Amino acid sequence: MRKTMIALACAATLAGADLRVQLQVSSPQGGLREVAGGRLGYGLGVHTEIALVNGGTLRPRADLTFFPVLKLAGIENRYSSLGLGCDYLHHLPGRLESFYLVGGASVLRWSTQTVGMGSGDTTRLGLSLGAGLRITASFGWEARYSYSPLTQNIKARTLGMGFTYKF
Repeated sequence: MRKTMIALACAATLAGADLRVQLQVSSPQGGLREVAGGRLGYGLGVHTEIALVNGGTLRPRADLTFFPVLKLAGIENRYSSLGLGCDYLHHLPGRLESFYLVGGASVLRWSTQTVGMGSGDTTRLGLSLGAGLRITASFGWEARYSYSPLTQNIKARTLGMGFTYKF
């Protein structure tokens, strides 16, 4: 029921908004690199943008990232995250079709599964910093560094690259 209410609230907020889709690739770093075997993660996201009077932009977003199955000594590990967050974009030199800096925070629902041994979910705060280039009003590119504690001992750090398209 709670998930349905969250989905309805998000849909109502985004009704009539220009939606953008983001495809991304994430390179795991630190502890996540060890448990994910260094394999690239793949993601899909959706967001909208709200122009601010100071020339900046707020970007509410939802994204899903998953890392391919890693088999070590016959044991399969799977990692994925579902995030809801908001970014602030600072456009340089103030035009929307330009280079920009981005910083954001999100709530991430990390799912871990070890086949034959069980699974677990945890919710953590995620932070990110990056830069992007809005090539046209519809197409853009972005690179970002993201951080989120996965467990007490494993810190999930990623270097990501994404491409966005506005419908």
